[in-house]
Amino acid sequence: MEDASFSWKDTPCLFSLNLKIRSGNLVGVKGAIGAGKSTLLAAILGEINLISGKLRLYVNSISYAPQSAWIFADTIRANILLGKPMDEERYQNVIKACCLDVDLQDFGEVGDLLMIGDKGINLSGGQKARISLARALYVDADLYLLDDPLAAVDSKVAKNIFDQCIGSRSLLCGKTRILVTHQTHFLVEADQMILLTNGHINELHIEQPVENKSSNDTSQTDLSNDTSETDSSNGNETDWTLNTALTDMNSIVKRETSSDGAIKWSVWLQLFTSPPLRWFGFFLMIILMLSNEALYDFTNSWLSLWSSKDEREQRSSFYAYVYLGVILATLIVALIRTGYIFYIMLRGSTHFHNRMLKGILYTSLRFFESNPSGRILNRASKDQQAIDTNSRAYFILFATTRWFGLRLDMITSLLTLATAILAVALRHQLDPSAAALSISYCITLTALFQWAMRQSAEAENFMTSAERIHEYGQLVPERDQNSSKNGVLIQPTDDWPSHGIIEFKDYTFRYRPELDPVLKNLNLRVESKEKIGVIGRTGAGKSSLLQALFRLVNQSAINGTILIDDIDIGCLSLDHLRSHLSVIPQVPILFCGTLRYNIDPFKQFSDEECLIALETVQLSKLVRNHPDGLHMLVTELGTNLSAGERQLVCVARAILKKSRILLIDEATANVDHTTDRMIQDVIADKFRDCTILTIAHRLNTVVNSNRILMLQRGEVAYFGVPNNIDLSQDDTQN
Repeated sequence: MEDASFSWKDTPCLFSLNLKIRSGNLVGVKGAIGAGKSTLLAAILGEINLISGKLRLYVNSISYAPQSAWIFADTIRANILLGKPMDEERYQNVIKACCLDVDLQDFGEVGDLLMIGDKGINLSGGQKARISLARALYVDADLYLLDDPLAAVDSKVAKNIFDQCIGSRSLLCGKTRILVTHQTHFLVEADQMILLTNGHINELHIEQPVENKSSNDTSQTDLSNDTSETDSSNGNETDWTLNTALTDMNSIVKRETSSDGAIKWSVWLQLFTSPPLRWFGFFLMIILMLSNEALYDFTNSWLSLWSSKDEREQRSSFYAYVYLGVILATLIVALIRTGYIFYIMLRGSTHFHNRMLKGILYTSLRFFESNPSGRILNRASKDQQAIDTNSRAYFILFATTRWFGLRLDMITSLLTLATAILAVALRHQLDPSAAALSISYCITLTALFQWAMRQSAEAENFMTSAERIHEYGQLVPERDQNSSKNGVLIQPTDDWPSHGIIEFKDYTFRYRPELDPVLKNLNLRVESKEKIGVIGRTGAGKSSLLQALFRLVNQSAINGTILIDDIDIGCLSLDHLRSHLSVIPQVPILFCGTLRYNIDPFKQFSDEECLIALETVQLSKLVRNHPDGLHMLVTELGTNLSAGERQLVCVARAILKKSRILLIDEATANVDHTTDRMIQDVIADKFRDCTILTIAHRLNTVVNSNRILMLQRGEVAYFGVPNNIDLSQDDTQN
């Protein structure tokens, strides 16, 4: 780069960068949150505009591991290969280098053929990060861009991954690597180190490896619950092997149900008996249709009767007036019938949509685990499967239409012939006008039969989409929406929980009844205002502990109870429980809307209180620098903010809520150490009277906790004061 400046839109975000990276070097990039580290990688990828200067890349291929792992609904193997051909030796090396071999062994026989839910919903944050890194490493590229891949894993796994994947003696040795990280103790091996500040390169160091410099940062002491078998450096091999035949029979992603045959009559009735008119509206539609057809037939009968009279009577105005009146009545009823049918159909469509929306909103989390978002969107917007199904039979449709049309023509021709023969045979007993009317009707039957059959077939075809939408309208609501497991809901006082005491009693939890437990026989008690640090290897069940407290799990897969202030949370309404707990999640959740909406979605606080909360987490500069201030637009998932800024918004949201219980899930994984210390100081100050459960990979976030909870494979390996456990040892018995 030579004096290169970049921008996402019109405003520059990287300024006058001068940078030269030699082939085969390891380049470390560090800086505060929002400094432009991820943007620098985006500039190299060509994702943002070069507005001045020069950028030259002397590489043929680039591999990229993003900060937020991208996982799609398929097997672990498919997520790593991403369409590339299988190279078994390289694949095995990548799996071991990314410390995924232990996880694949834990998954049982299915191994890397385990089906992953949409966005990796059934994986921990660390597992998703390592799969994303493995995908980048599997590609034999000239340049590797690694955006903070070590943030989501504990420090022991992070060290193993760095040594085996990124460092000077790793799988990528000899390749050009650009590593963005807040864990600066890993950068002692970097050949170059870049410090970014507000889009400028403040320092550019050419480093020489320091042999005697410790790779352990005091704030990064190992917190993991790894046994010696998880450390790949000790030479122990796991039993996991590449499996090419086994498939995941217990896949979390369920195959979409499909039924053959005609649409159920219940779906038709649901469509035509929707509120507000219900059955009255249905019968009124039938009456209007029959009335319109009766009036139409009456006009023809009256015309036949009129023509059968003698010449003197035919001149009577009576027949003309009646005929005119019946035609007008037919037209009026036809207009009313058409408008009413459209009304009924629109009301039915709206009813189906509202029921589907309600079903999706109130169903359990398990539904979203087993149904990819694309499948849900297809039903909620345009049912794509109807198009996909029809296109496969498009040419067959032409053939069957001609086949069916020919037989309809033959049937109507035979009916017309039979009517004509009867008219001739019964000419003395039958009125000539009636015979003429009968033959006229028979002639029109050819077109009428074909039209009716075509319309009924199209209606049946289009009702497939209505049936699929109706299916989502029948989704079972999340349990305890209106009743608890005992059938009776407890209504605690408004200040519940007043103490914040949490107790697990023989608690076992699994994501689905057929899967192994992720939490096993937990028995522990957290006292009021106590600060608990939760540690353990990635996948040990730390985040599952928080899901259990929010009751985001299927109640049928739970044994035991959780008490908060001596009240079983299974006897509380979900609204009451979840509204009285605060969480700072591992993956920041932001919505498309204003910044104010994201920290106060229910408009419970004033602008001044919102600004104070943002100032507390040092986001006031972001607000002041934006012309819309507190009402600045946040894009979907907060993509116009850095990962650290998104996390700070979640902290500000928790500060405003003022709950007695705060759950923190690796909230500082994506921020630098300065911001990490600031967040810890804010939490210590603003939540000193709260009970806090903190999941962490950094020692400084839990070192001041009253007690440490160490989880290993879903079980309590240790629960006591920090001074009584050597966190730097591999063996949990120490």
